[in-house]
Amino acid sequence: MGLMATLTASAVGFSIDDAHLVRDVTLSAVGGEVLGLVGPNGSGKSTLLQLMAGDRKPTAGIIELDGTPIDRFSAAGLARLRAVLPQQTVVPFPFTARAIVAMGRHPHHKDPDNSHDRDRSIVHDAMAATDTLELQHRIFPSLSGGEQTRVALARILAQQTPVILLDEPTATLDVHHQEHAMRLLRDRAATGVAVLVVLHDLNLGAAYADHLVLLAEGQVAAAGPPAEVLNAELLSRTYRQPMRVIQHPHRRCPLVLVE
Repeated sequence: MGLMATLTASAVGFSIDDAHLVRDVTLSAVGGEVLGLVGPNGSGKSTLLQLMAGDRKPTAGIIELDGTPIDRFSAAGLARLRAVLPQQTVVPFPFTARAIVAMGRHPHHKDPDNSHDRDRSIVHDAMAATDTLELQHRIFPSLSGGEQTRVALARILAQQTPVILLDEPTATLDVHHQEHAMRLLRDRAATGVAVLVVLHDLNLGAAYADHLVLLAEGQVAAAGPPAEVLNAELLSRTYRQPMRVIQHPHRRCPLVLVE
């Protein structure tokens, strides 16, 4: 598999007992693009991301990575193809921030063209990109929530996979680092990586995603470019909150306002 990859869900569903958490979802995360998953709490975003990552097995439909069912990959093989940033990175042991980022290089240790010097260079670059170099010697559990998120983001950048999946990577970040993180993902997509990201901030999705998928009660309520998905009537109904959508005064994208 080359750098560019496509991760596809076809008629995917996931149920626990009688609870249908995801129902009949079809979508594709394509190399070179940022695909944003948005929707209210409990709409199935995180569950769908876990299914797409191969961390859960769908009870209906199929997840494929470049045409191969994702459950056919070994854990080690999958770690070389996709990197996952969960909502929380729990590390109970006193690892330094740099050690956490270096864990992203583990899937590549047996690569014949890899080396310790290359790993060290990639880790350094990932920490520089996420503004975490000054944290490298700090113990990870001692960091603030936002600092932990940035270190975890550096880890998945260091993993250098053709697919990246992130669950609310901006939730704990301040405004500067939210924008910075989304620019990093856009830049990574520009190299051919497929980026699938769960977002609560609709305006970040509007500004940085090529396409959005709006989930409601586990189903796709709308999918397409942000200008199509971010419809005031649809958003107001889906979120049960009056919203207005205007053209952003400084960016070429919609701006969602809460009324």
